[in-house]
Amino acid sequence: MVGADGEERRGKVLASELVEDFFSPEVRIGDAEREEAVEVLGRHLADGRLDITEYGDRCARASTARVRSDIAAVFADLPQPRPAFLNPRPPTPPPAPRPVPQASARPQRHPLDRALMTVVWLVAALLAVFTRNLFILALPLAVTAVLRWR
Repeated sequence: MVGADGEERRGKVLASELVEDFFSPEVRIGDAEREEAVEVLGRHLADGRLDITEYGDRCARASTARVRSDIAAVFADLPQPRPAFLNPRPPTPPPAPRPVPQASARPQRHPLDRALMTVVWLVAALLAVFTRNLFILALPLAVTAVLRWR
């Protein structure tokens, strides 16, 4: 395969080339597309845009169509609706980039930190009351400082 810049590429096809090929009028169609075309022609018959003779002629042409352009010729002078595969869809835009999560001002703490600090303070307060030693309260101060600074 030769690319747009003249460089030969073997087995490498760009997604944009696949999309262009997919919507090309010379892409072959299958039974499902032919059946859809006949169904849409039936709607045009029901709406009075086609008479029964013209409907039969167009159905015969649609049933023997091989490529998209054959079906497009059947619907050339008819308004919507048309078979869905004839309505060109623009390529889907690439997904929007995800927003970058911003770092919060406060670091995330472990959920048990608050519970641990509460238990340490309660135990220290009880020990300080029963032993009548206020220096025991230095223990929860140290634990609180360590948990806050990490």
